[in-house]
Formats: sequence, C-alpha cells, structure tokens
Amino acid sequence: GRHPVGVFSLSDAVLAYRHGLDPGTGVERVMSSPVVACQQGDYLTSALMTMIYADLQRIFVYSEHSRTLAGVITLTDAARIRSGACKACNVARL
Repeated sequence: GRHPVGVFSLSDAVLAYRHGLDPGTGVERVMSSPVVACQQGDYLTSALMTMIYADLQRIFVYSEHSRTLAGVITLTDAARIRSGACKACNVARL
C-alpha cells in the first residue's frame, strides 16, 4: 500500500481519448505500469539511461533509507541542469 502501482499522465489521457475510451473508464486501465524508479543517491547518467531504455519521460525517485517517494526526475529537468539554464547556474555565473 505505500508504493505507487502506476502513473497516469496527460499523455495517457490523450491516448485514451484518441482511442475512444469511455470517460468513465477506470484509471487502472489507462495508467502506465509498473512504476519505474531510481534511488535518490543514483547518478544522473544512470537515471537518464533508465529513462531512455524504458522510453519514458520521467521516473520516480525513492529515498534510500525510508523507501518512500522523494520526488520525480524528468528528461526536461536533466536537460535544464545540463544546459546551464537553471536559476542556480545563472546566479553562479555572476
């Protein structure tokens, strides 16, 4: 009961609509599953490889100690950090 069993994204909703699923269809029929995750202490390259090989835009991040959900990392997050376009990078340039 403490771990996510699936992810329901906007992409899932759009695909369901395009396939003509009834709006009353349960989320469990549309969600992506299983949930792909990494540990909070994993390297960014490892998380990116996981996303690329699984053809995913985001993965969940778990706390190593408590095995609770700590956050989500997306390909957009990784690109922003690598590009230097994040606010912290701009401040560091001053």
